[in-house]
Amino acid sequence: MKQSIYKIIGTLILLGSLAVGWLWMDFKGFMNSWAELPEAGIDIEIVEGDTLASVTRRLYNQGIIRSTFYPRLAGKIYPRLTRLKRGEYHLASQLSHFDIFEKFISGKVKIYQVRFIEGWTFNEYLSALQKEPKLRQDLAGFKNQQILDELKLEQSHPEGWFYPDTYNYQK
Repeated sequence: MKQSIYKIIGTLILLGSLAVGWLWMDFKGFMNSWAELPEAGIDIEIVEGDTLASVTRRLYNQGIIRSTFYPRLAGKIYPRLTRLKRGEYHLASQLSHFDIFEKFISGKVKIYQVRFIEGWTFNEYLSALQKEPKLRQDLAGFKNQQILDELKLEQSHPEGWFYPDTYNYQK
C-alpha cells in the first residue's frame, strides 16, 4: 500500500516537473520570438495609469502579440517589466516580444522637433507651434500679452525673448 502511494506521488512529481519544464520552454520561446509588427513598425502610446495587463491586452487586440498570458507571466517573473514609462514608442518591425516590453520600461520615447528660424517674429513662432500635431495646444486663442503673463515674463512685447533653435519634445 505504501509503495503504491510513493509511486503515485513520484509520478505526480515527475508529471508536474515535466509540465513546469514545458511551460518554461514555451514561455522562453514565446518571449524570444518575433512579434507580428508591420514592415514600417507601429507607434504605441503608454498613458498614465496603463498597466502591463492593459498594454498586453491592447497589443493582443491589435494582433501584435499572440498571447496575453506569457507577457503577464513575464511581469511576475521579471517585476521590472511592470514599471512601464509613459510616452509614445515606435516599435520597429524586427522586435521580439521581450524587446517590446524592455522598450516600454526604457523610457526611450519617440522624439519630435520644432524649429524656430532666426529672424522669425513671435507670431511665426506661435504659428510653427500650432502646426505641430503632437504638441498639446494649451495657448490656443491666447493673445500675446496673455501668453507673456502665462510665461511670467514681465514684458510688454514678446519679440526678442525666444531663441531661434531646434527644440525637441515628446508627446
